[in-house]
Amino acid sequence: MGDVLVELGVLDVGAALPAAPEARAALAQEVIGAVDRMRPAELGRLAPLVSRAAEAGDQVAIRLAEAAVTGLVQTLAAVQESTTSTGPDVVLAGSVLLSPGPVRSGVRRAVLQRWGLAARDAGDGAGGAAVLALRRSGHQVTLEVHARLTGP
Repeated sequence: MGDVLVELGVLDVGAALPAAPEARAALAQEVIGAVDRMRPAELGRLAPLVSRAAEAGDQVAIRLAEAAVTGLVQTLAAVQESTTSTGPDVVLAGSVLLSPGPVRSGVRRAVLQRWGLAARDAGDGAGGAAVLALRRSGHQVTLEVHARLTGP
């Protein structure tokens, strides 16, 4: 997790974590202050660092990734229970779910195990909005049109 601490500006590159309990407590307070000063959207830049640390075996990062997977799957379950949609698709979006790493693989695995579905990656957001607009205006959107609007 040293990369996260460096990114937050509370630890110098190559510096070791302090061993003394007082120094660790002070470092923890610095982390809290650094995170509190960040806008919520800025926190996303830490996600790839946490993913890399989890893949390298960092236990704290592993627990963070596992908690993210659990929260995302619980949210999906709540949405699925509250919707009348009969669509069998689960579409992943956002940088964490579209980038290789433990959260993406964990969510994909959980969706497959829980619902028997292979999650798909979201395509172009503007294309998806165009598909929705066409459908809401009464146009039938074929799979070919959908693929052309949302594909790469």
